[in-house]
Amino acid sequence: MKKEFNIAIVGLGQIGIFLYNELKRNQKTIQLLTGKKIKIVGL
Repeated sequence: MKKEFNIAIVGLGQIGIFLYNELKRNQKTIQLLTGKKIKIVGL
């Protein structure tokens, strides 16, 4: 199983910006809880 999770966000309106900021802010917590590193590969 991969240890990295790729995410692409389509649109940077209110929801897109919120999602991007939350993923960046909680990156370490998500990695600790899931065992996977989040990588934003596209906007």
